[in-house]
Amino acid sequence: MIKISSLRWSKRDAGRDMDNASATTRASFWQGLRQALHGLSSASNEQLLRTFAKQQDETALHLLVDRLHQDVFHYVLSQSDKTLAQDITQITWLKVLDKAPLFVDKGGNSGKAWVFRIARNALIDELRSQQRWQFETLDEVHVANQESLQTVEQDGDLQQAFDNVLANLPFAQREAFVLQQEGFSIVEISEICQEKSETIKSRLRYARNTFKQLLGGYHE
Repeated sequence: MIKISSLRWSKRDAGRDMDNASATTRASFWQGLRQALHGLSSASNEQLLRTFAKQQDETALHLLVDRLHQDVFHYVLSQSDKTLAQDITQITWLKVLDKAPLFVDKGGNSGKAWVFRIARNALIDELRSQQRWQFETLDEVHVANQESLQTVEQDGDLQQAFDNVLANLPFAQREAFVLQQEGFSIVEISEICQEKSETIKSRLRYARNTFKQLLGGYHE
């Protein structure tokens, strides 16, 4: 005759065995993840993209997102608003997920610049669809508008004044300036914006002149 108590103990023992197995599985998972992260943590952005593209290694993609997500968001935010920047940043990573093999096929040099170019194209596409896309000609990009000048003159805070000037720069100037502040070289900015290096240099020069003109009277 089988005792109820023995069944209860059997179920308890089985549960304990399952818990032990689960603990072992979890430990194995985290150990494997730590090893994967350790192996990829020192990899360049380009290596992470290639690893993901060739091996579908999600750890590589997660590391890339962790490194660049905030940078991409702040770049897009400088050219739009918070809601749109959040949407475009998400769209950017979905496109990276889909287009990573193209980076490998075309032998891309800068993984970060490649991601930013995707973000820029996604932003412009969205601005065009919302009929918000306005791009100044080269004859206009060096002209600071009067509203910006008045705002700066009325503001006594240097950081706020700087933000006001930046926000009122024409798209092309602001974009080149922000990308340079992000650490990109002239060549990389040219790649992101799909413009000649001389054009990027001109935009940066106009932007710096505007800051000098409008903030020249400020002192730290």
